[in-house]
Amino acid sequence: MAFCLEAQRLLCCLGAIIGPIMIKLIRLLPVAVLASLAVPALAQSQDRWFGPEVGIFYPTSAKLRDALGSSWVSLGAGATSLNQRQGRKMGWDWETVSQSKDGSKVFMGSVSYGLVMPLSGLPDVGLSRRISGMQPYWALRAGGSYIDYAVNVPGGRSSGKRMGLNANAELGVLIGDRLKVSARYDYFPEHDGLNFSGITLSARYGLLRF
Repeated sequence: MAFCLEAQRLLCCLGAIIGPIMIKLIRLLPVAVLASLAVPALAQSQDRWFGPEVGIFYPTSAKLRDALGSSWVSLGAGATSLNQRQGRKMGWDWETVSQSKDGSKVFMGSVSYGLVMPLSGLPDVGLSRRISGMQPYWALRAGGSYIDYAVNVPGGRSSGKRMGLNANAELGVLIGDRLKVSARYDYFPEHDGLNFSGITLSARYGLLRF
């Protein structure tokens, strides 16, 4: 129990720290997009693995944790470029998060587009070159979101179906050509006093090559 409380406090602190940073990074997104479009090599990258992504979403809101628990299921999908190790690229990403408990329920879906960049200048952290090694990267995206919620809160029940914005920042590692593991912060607009932002830990595995 003490560990859970400490973990929840840590998530709240991370949300408070990362949130303002995210807003500043999102303001730089249009510049990053224009810069990326100027790189001709991006248009030539067609060698990709597409696959499902599974993870755990940790809401930063104490109200949502009290009503629905501290960890939710996250499902998504996306493509990983084999040329991602060589430079910046643009790409789409989609994610869904859902949770239900004791009459409360939340479904969140987001589609975002943005910049993915390898982290250069880092030492090889150890997997064999036979599986193409490990490549750390960061990503910055923005897009739209849909939230369907009905949550029991102190003093009543908040519910609605809302469209809005989504912005996310991600740090991850490519392992070989197919596997990606990452930590991601998603910003969602606040509705009825409920903050739907949170942190996702996930893994994606490429199944289809195109």
